[in-house]
Amino acid sequence: MQTPPDPPHPAQRRAEGVGKELAQIIAEASKQAGVHRRKAAFWDRTYFVVGLPAAALAGIAGITALASAAGRIVAGLVSLVAALLVAAAAFLDSASRSKAHENLAAGWQILANDAHLHADLDLVDDSWLEYQAREVIQQLLDDEGRLLQGKLPDDEARAARAAAAQQRK
Repeated sequence: MQTPPDPPHPAQRRAEGVGKELAQIIAEASKQAGVHRRKAAFWDRTYFVVGLPAAALAGIAGITALASAAGRIVAGLVSLVAALLVAAAAFLDSASRSKAHENLAAGWQILANDAHLHADLDLVDDSWLEYQAREVIQQLLDDEGRLLQGKLPDDEARAARAAAAQQRK
């Protein structure tokens, strides 16, 4: 009769659990960083697709209006289309949307990098696993929650928590 294998040591179970949680954070953060990079690129393209024709049409309308009296109706129509495109560009506010998605992509990438560092460097440290892993995971999850709300992680709150953790040591 074969004896069952010994259950994993608590430290090994803790390392596996923390490693699994870090891997999930890394996967989600990497995915979200890519999503927000693509959204930023979309809004960058939208800015040029709407703005460039508006500027070109405004120029054409001006030239047409000055060229001849007969062209004033055409110039008026072209300037109306240009005005509509300018209004659409202002309404869409693609430049600030692009910037917001660039910032969120950077925030997600920083979260993934932080989780990678802990997975690569701290999982082998039993002391870190026992005394700091829970707080680090909670901080990473808090940052993830803020990013999911479209907000960047609060560096001041993070610094205050880190200082409090240092005092507890």
